[in-house]
Amino acid sequence: MADGDSAYEIMRLKSLGITNWNLAHVPIYSGVLNCEESIDCMIGSIEAFTDFEGTVVSDAIILGQHVQAWSRLEYSATRGVDGRYPWTWTVENLIVDGVVQTDAIEAGENCRSVSYTDLIEILEDAKVGNYSTDASATVICEDFDSV
Repeated sequence: MADGDSAYEIMRLKSLGITNWNLAHVPIYSGVLNCEESIDCMIGSIEAFTDFEGTVVSDAIILGQHVQAWSRLEYSATRGVDGRYPWTWTVENLIVDGVVQTDAIEAGENCRSVSYTDLIEILEDAKVGNYSTDASATVICEDFDSV
């Protein structure tokens, strides 16, 4: 190779075709990132294909009742055997009109989705206070009871 231009041309012709999309799917952290209560951290972790855990805090009026919830969210950036991205919501604390709902603590949902963007959409909604139970048709969730 006579110069940098020649080297670049050879690398371009012989490369494996890596793209920005391919690079975006390389995890930037090899452990489970603790996002605490940062929804932006959770979204960034999903976009970086990194496992995370954190707490989603919600405070809303639902059917005339003041509902405050702290839900533990654990997400895996590795697709499961069914080809879906798994995550788990677990209620850490639930207060309805000032009364702690002890029977709901440790209950939750195991969810799976075809697209990693489904959970991003759910978290984006939570950022603006929209805690809808409607999920994309590609999301499958099964409830589990408290222990």
